[in-house]
Amino acid sequence: MRKITYRILIAIFLCIIIVPVYTKAQNIISVAGKWHFAIDPVNQGISQKWYNTTLSESVELPGSMLENKKGDPVSLQTQWTASIYDSSWYFNPRMAKYRNQKIPMFPFWLTPEYHYTGAAWYQKR
Repeated sequence: MRKITYRILIAIFLCIIIVPVYTKAQNIISVAGKWHFAIDPVNQGISQKWYNTTLSESVELPGSMLENKKGDPVSLQTQWTASIYDSSWYFNPRMAKYRNQKIPMFPFWLTPEYHYTGAAWYQKR
């Protein structure tokens, strides 16, 4: 029983010593900063070799496309990844105040200013 206890204590001691040394030895590369950026809605970036050009737009990382105001403005035609099962939103007069805004407000979920689903390119030179 004592041999097992000593072995467990030695294993715990080694973990306490080795793990911080191993973790500290790893190189950490920050992605923070300004990046060149492009959305690629029809997946043409590879065929047009965008990787050989400097992308014209930019984003600041860390940050999302929404925070960087990238994507398509939200409209009544926005193709959401979820569904509105209650079609009365489109027809009910009580919902008109939500539909008839510059940026429509969907009371079923949070409504961002921009929406995008698809490929995007990030480039750091």
